[in-house]
Amino acid sequence: MGLIGAAIYRFVLIRVRGMATSEIIATYALGLAVLEFLRWAGFKGMTYTLPVFIEGSISISGLQSTFNESSS
Repeated sequence: MGLIGAAIYRFVLIRVRGMATSEIIATYALGLAVLEFLRWAGFKGMTYTLPVFIEGSISISGLQSTFNESSS
């Protein structure tokens, strides 16, 4: 992992050094790219679902709409 961090610093972050916003954006973009690659490769992290806050549905002009759907 240390080699990956060194490579990111050497080839990306050193080019935007001194520009705080650019450093943040570059770091976020690289982190997101790594996570998407791992997800593409089949690695799954922790998954969770939020509990239902309000259950039910409402009909407005004949159109059915749910308040909150449980993904379980």
